[in-house]
Amino acid sequence: MTPPTRVIAWLTAGTVVLAAAGAGWALSREPNRKPLPGVPGKPFAEGGSTMNIYVTATEPFDFMGRHWDYGATTFASVTKQIEAGYFSDRGITNLMMYGPYASTGQWRGLPATGDLMDFDPANGTLDDWREMVTAANDRGITVTMYIALLYLHATSPIFVQAEKDRAAGTDSWHSRLFLWDEREPNGETPPSQPPLESQIERPMEGDWAFSEVAQRWYATSWQHPALNYESPATMEFAHEVLRFWMDNGVQGFELDAPQTMWGFQEGGVDGVGELRHAELVRYPQEYRPEWQVRVTAEGMGTFDAQAAMDRIGYTDIMLNADSDDYSFALGAAADPPDLTLDELEAHYVSFLDHRRLLGRTSSAPATQSDQPGALRAFNLAVQGGSGALISIDQQMLIDALPAPDVQALFDVTTALAASPAEAPGARRERVPASPAASGYALLRTSADGSASALNVFNFAATPTEITVDLTGSDVRPSQPTTDLRTGEPGPAIRDGSLTVTIPGHGWLFLDVAADPPAATTMVDSAADAWGTGSDWAEVPDRSAYGGGRIGGSTTDGFAEIAFTGTGIEVRGPVGPGGAAEVEIFIDGVSQGTHSQLAEHTRHGVLLFRATGLAAGEHTIRIEKRDAGKGFAGIDYVHVHLKG
Repeated sequence: MTPPTRVIAWLTAGTVVLAAAGAGWALSREPNRKPLPGVPGKPFAEGGSTMNIYVTATEPFDFMGRHWDYGATTFASVTKQIEAGYFSDRGITNLMMYGPYASTGQWRGLPATGDLMDFDPANGTLDDWREMVTAANDRGITVTMYIALLYLHATSPIFVQAEKDRAAGTDSWHSRLFLWDEREPNGETPPSQPPLESQIERPMEGDWAFSEVAQRWYATSWQHPALNYESPATMEFAHEVLRFWMDNGVQGFELDAPQTMWGFQEGGVDGVGELRHAELVRYPQEYRPEWQVRVTAEGMGTFDAQAAMDRIGYTDIMLNADSDDYSFALGAAADPPDLTLDELEAHYVSFLDHRRLLGRTSSAPATQSDQPGALRAFNLAVQGGSGALISIDQQMLIDALPAPDVQALFDVTTALAASPAEAPGARRERVPASPAASGYALLRTSADGSASALNVFNFAATPTEITVDLTGSDVRPSQPTTDLRTGEPGPAIRDGSLTVTIPGHGWLFLDVAADPPAATTMVDSAADAWGTGSDWAEVPDRSAYGGGRIGGSTTDGFAEIAFTGTGIEVRGPVGPGGAAEVEIFIDGVSQGTHSQLAEHTRHGVLLFRATGLAAGEHTIRIEKRDAGKGFAGIDYVHVHLKG
């Protein structure tokens, strides 16, 4: 009997049929199933602790000085953990399933041996998967996945059929998923060498391999048959894969190494490759617009690639470099420190606070290097307590560390889950703490203003008495507190101050009472009320609030606006291309100058603040003064309406 042709969902929507008769494989998508509803609202803004679960039995490998060889995880076993409260009791709000499709054990289970929509019996069935997702969603836990949409394994029926079709000269949709060497010198078969880089541009980790079946060179990624995103068939196939997983409850994707995908390397900024990349990344939100969807990238998705990540449409970036053993928080805790606490704060202002304003997030994993358990937990607490989405590996950490070290990590996730003021979507404000070299304190306020938390960190390696000055903050000056880690009474706040001794590399999250923040209003750079002079104009910038900022590079260029209030904050970008001298005027009176020239590009930087203005209308003017070619300007202002 001839096997049925696989008809994927997009073929029913009027797309030209690409499959050849008799060249299909088992249907992994079941159209009669209803899509799972997921977790409504904004789950990634309201909960920020992820457990990473590696599904496939791994090929043995060495990493971080250890040998790893673990077996498959069944979906049913995860369901039992969910139903027993294992994740909820520990503050876990998201499960990230690593390569849950049928695959080899290479790279912990990434190269798909099927169609990226089928399951290895060692893990379970689609029914098992849906039961797991439903159990998680019923408890407010989202499910996301790590997926390699850049290649298939050479044993995948898709590639096997593509080779046969290419050999037969059949223009099938299977063969169109891949890039083949089309050179035909003198009407003969392709030469013995693959195309040169000068003939066909390759992405990173891109190469060529020869198919004995097709008698053709084909493009590879990481030594596997590469999906070719120059082909519309590949994009449609990728959309179908994403639809399958979203219909089955997946609310977010971490794409494996998208910077190495064939078809994304062409054209540079806003070029055809980047547009293809954006089409893939933005599709999940287009398909499930009722969801808050998280899409991030391994490899390219670091903070220093924020401009590209934002242009393409990713919702999340890494708060640090792509490292399993280092973070900026650890750098600030080193002896001697790699950066000061002021420098750490500046990093968090741009890559946590500003991104939260844009409805985006930043993520940080628990480190996997051999380090003291208290330091690993401290690193997680600093980042999670500042608003990052944090993650912990099940196999690499929870199953491998001593019990006290595991408990130290879960102390962090439990404390974060104990108050909405600790959610990624909660506001973050630094408050003064001493000693200045090691004391770091934050006031967190929930998105709706109903809850507040005071987070205190000791960046020294030894126990230190830390005093937090709450004068002028919204925290009520004298009150008891509750320790969010234990639920027990915490140290009292007296006369606008908190003094507490914290262990070396220790942390303390306290539930506190605070008055509502002072009323402010935001004025974006796109507002019609702005007036400009010289070459200043609105400039598109996907990393700016509202997708643009106002400014220019001509000396004496300016922007000005009238406002009614008692204070104002001006925020905007700094970077290597910034102006060295920018002057601020309020009501025609100079308030001094600032620089937008910096070593690294950052957004949402506080450029100027004025308080204590007389109630009524004022005018602020931002003007470039230096004669250089640097860019000056603003993204938005916050006007203080009173107080």
